[in-house]
Amino acid sequence: MLDYIIHDCEPESKKRDSVAQYFKRLCVVNEIGGTKKFDNFIGKYEPKKRTSKDDQKLIDLVDLCRPNERYGWTIASQYIYGTRIAETYSLIPDLDSGTATSVCIPKGGKAMYIKYPIALTNELAQRWELDKIERPYTFDIETYDPTITKKIIDHLRRWLKPRAKEVGLEGIQPTDIRHAWGVRSILADMEARTASKSMGHDPRTHFAIYTQTYEKKDAMTQAKKLKK
Repeated sequence: MLDYIIHDCEPESKKRDSVAQYFKRLCVVNEIGGTKKFDNFIGKYEPKKRTSKDDQKLIDLVDLCRPNERYGWTIASQYIYGTRIAETYSLIPDLDSGTATSVCIPKGGKAMYIKYPIALTNELAQRWELDKIERPYTFDIETYDPTITKKIIDHLRRWLKPRAKEVGLEGIQPTDIRHAWGVRSILADMEARTASKSMGHDPRTHFAIYTQTYEKKDAMTQAKKLKK
């Protein structure tokens, strides 16, 4: 087990940390000694801190991508509703109410459920015509296929790469677009419980993740609101 951790798991990676924790629990359950050796590999992983993305560049990216029938609506929907990229394939927008419905696919293998994402903003949802979607694949809770979904998303990431570079967002991932929605929800003074429910996680997670990228320009935006 130690040999696998050392030679097959990248140092200070999430995989090494998770594998070491799993092996330690396995040894404890089976009463195998020497579990302290695993402690050298546990707690060494720190998630990469995301940086704030220029919102105008994100809008430029969506404007560039939207005409593509296969992938454009996916990028636009993720910007507007903050869904996980896989969840967009179950998304049903309602431009009249400024909301949508989608399957929520939580992390950690938890049970899927229906959630109700909120549009930020509905004006852009109408501009990008998110009520006119022709998707090559869709699903509900009963028909979700992770293999098909992963294959489509892998193609999407490759397709997005040169377009993101074109607007000055080189290296951006679909998760960054979702992250931007979380930051915008805070700047829009959306109540944390509402925003977290919209994204499909709990308020504590929402604060822990989406306040990391709070910067001087965000403080200035809030200060202007207080002056009104």
